[in-house]
Amino acid sequence: MSADFDVEANLEQGSGDTEATDWSSYPVLDSGDYEFEIFYCQLQTSRRNEQSKYYSVGIRAVDWPETQAVWLHFTFENPNVRAVEIGRSQLATLCKSGGLTGKIDPELDLIGSSFFGTLKVDPEGFNGRPSYEMVRYFGKDNAPSTLRKPEASASSSSDSAKRAETTTEKASNVIYVDSDNPSDDDIEDDIPF
Repeated sequence: MSADFDVEANLEQGSGDTEATDWSSYPVLDSGDYEFEIFYCQLQTSRRNEQSKYYSVGIRAVDWPETQAVWLHFTFENPNVRAVEIGRSQLATLCKSGGLTGKIDPELDLIGSSFFGTLKVDPEGFNGRPSYEMVRYFGKDNAPSTLRKPEASASSSSDSAKRAETTTEKASNVIYVDSDNPSDDDIEDDIPF
């Protein structure tokens, strides 16, 4: 299921919440500025409220393929009008930072696009699982000077490439985010207004 989404019409609505998933075999990213690539985007229906839908967007740090994926959730439909404004505004900001404008289909147009962003990381997060918050998005023409890059390591690049390939395979099978973590379940219902 997908929907047309007007990036410009939703840019000025506010800011939204993001969540993460637990891929415990992957190291956690540190807080900082990264280039990200979107590998997954799907409009999902809330398990607690069939009137609520949100985009689940999976991103990976481009130069850090051996680290955990980050999952962003953007409320798209919800009885709470403010939650929708916030989610759509954040989705529009993500789209614009990835160079997408006008009317788009996020499920088709976001996958493969990249953007720069400032990631805030709490390694302990919720129930001992890391939590991630995207606190700022940058367009390609406005890359931060503090962009994090990996140091040269002794591990072979083929190991990193193999790990990235495995990550992509895992992501292609994702249907929902960690059903045992209530913070991942229907985040749009938990916005406090």
